Amino acid sequence: MLSFLASVFTWLAAHGFDPQTLIAGFLGGIVRSFVARVGTIGERIFSGFTGCAFAVYFGASVAGLIGIPYATGCFVAGMLGIYAAETVVNIAKWYVRNPGAARDFLIRMLTKGK
Repeated sequence: MLSFLASVFTWLAAHGFDPQTLIAGFLGGIVRSFVARVGTIGERIFSGFTGCAFAVYFGASVAGLIGIPYATGCFVAGMLGIYAAETVVNIAKWYVRNPGAARDFLIRMLTKGK
């Protein structure tokens, strides 16, 4: 299993992604999945890769915004990425359960100032 992860990180590093960013984001996603205590081992590993994606794209922004070192910003971005993904999934589940309420809420929000 570890050799698979190492080969994925090596492949990504060969394509221009910073290994430090990838590992920090991966660990941020894994830590977040352990804190949540839900999901299978496959879902937890997938959350690590979601953390990698968020760290690559948002790590520098988080580090600059908060004023923390770059690697720490990537770790935080990895953790926040899982929260963002869970929020989107929960909104989608809410819409599936009650599409009328979602439509009414959206109409109310768009016409609030008129």
